[in-house]
Amino acid sequence: MKKIFFMSGLARAGNTLLSSILNENPNIYATGKSANVEIMHRIFDIKETDLHKEYPQDFGVDNILNSYFTNFYSDIEEDYVIERGEWITPYNLNILRQYCPNEIKIIVMVRNIEDVIKSFLGVCERNPNYYINEQYELNKNNLMYKDEIDFKVDMIMSNQHNVNMLSSIQNLEPSKEIMFVDYDNFICNVDETINNIYRFLNIDTYKHNFSNIKQLQGYNDEYFYNDTHTIQTKKIKKRDLKIELPDYIIEKYSKYNTWKK
Repeated sequence: MKKIFFMSGLARAGNTLLSSILNENPNIYATGKSANVEIMHRIFDIKETDLHKEYPQDFGVDNILNSYFTNFYSDIEEDYVIERGEWITPYNLNILRQYCPNEIKIIVMVRNIEDVIKSFLGVCERNPNYYINEQYELNKNNLMYKDEIDFKVDMIMSNQHNVNMLSSIQNLEPSKEIMFVDYDNFICNVDETINNIYRFLNIDTYKHNFSNIKQLQGYNDEYFYNDTHTIQTKKIKKRDLKIELPDYIIEKYSKYNTWKK
């Protein structure tokens, strides 16, 4: 029977690189950020509607959710699916604990928040039409107390995905359900990290080629005018982002590195 595992955590923390690597294993199907969290959320929330409460059929909604992953990935031949989404929020974890077809295993990607911010700003530099740049251009003449970097960092840190992930990570601890993968350690010790992931998921190890990685397919980055999911396929290394953040920004957001405890 196919097993469904999960990937979650911070953006700009190596998610696409990890999925690209894991997809080299012929027994693994690792996804990009999917819509399944939102789909299951909407199905589950049917129970709160007046129409359902007037004539409740919880058994039918539960049948749909209990078979959701099996049906969604029925055309996938691989034995293991690693599904990426916002699965670590309390609400979504509750849904998983009710309807996940196997034991819950979630890989949580984390990274120093200063580097996350720099990575987003790097996307801004490489992609002039990126939405953060567009918003800055629309608002720059009306900014009284913010300069360009203040505005862009505020947009990055107020992005709903980033808010959800940062707040959720604060309440997590490593466990049989949760494995933290730190970006820096991942990049510097990729072979060891991948083997630790296999042990966590209880999957047989696979010999990967880290100098010839195939780019994860499926993202339509042209839709948002960016290269946020383009990886370096020939060598695993950190981008050399020559971006300096003011000390007050580093101090303001360093509190979010509590996963390092």
